[in-house]
Amino acid sequence: ELATRIIVVDDGSPDPQVQAGLERMQPFFQQNGIRLIRRENGYLGAARNTGAAAASGEFICFLDDDDIALPDMVEKLVTAAQNTGADIVTCMQIFMPEHRRHEAWPSPGLFANKLDHHPLGAGPLSLAPVENVFGPATALFSRRAFDRVGGYTELQGVGHEDYELFLKAAQADLRIELCPFPLYLY
Repeated sequence: ELATRIIVVDDGSPDPQVQAGLERMQPFFQQNGIRLIRRENGYLGAARNTGAAAASGEFICFLDDDDIALPDMVEKLVTAAQNTGADIVTCMQIFMPEHRRHEAWPSPGLFANKLDHHPLGAGPLSLAPVENVFGPATALFSRRAFDRVGGYTELQGVGHEDYELFLKAAQADLRIELCPFPLYLY
């Protein structure tokens, strides 16, 4: 059985409600071995790289603060990676309007909506320069693959840093697979 370690990165949020919420969650974090890392705002790529640098496992899985993982997300992604030999495993997502977020917690599996993103996995690569054929930012990376491509770009405000990372991985001939299940609410 794989040990799961959760790392939460506060990317310098100036929102007092976020800071108060993180303080309230400290006892929960401590009881469950969750590590909180606070850093100055560096944008998405820098925050994800900070979390990855603190991780010690064979796999790294990213989940943004406005997404909710379904209970079996990590298990299914790891199973897909192990069974296919993939370096990176992406998945599908279910769209969740922000104003309905309260309906999805604490039971995201009960939230019903349409699939939001229909990635193709690793191709066709001929479409990759104009369309993200790989999948969403919520994905599982082998540590080896993540380190090989150098992590995410840390340019601020550019966007699509996940797409850029997938393109770098494809150029490095890393194997990207799609786990054909919706595994989180976006």
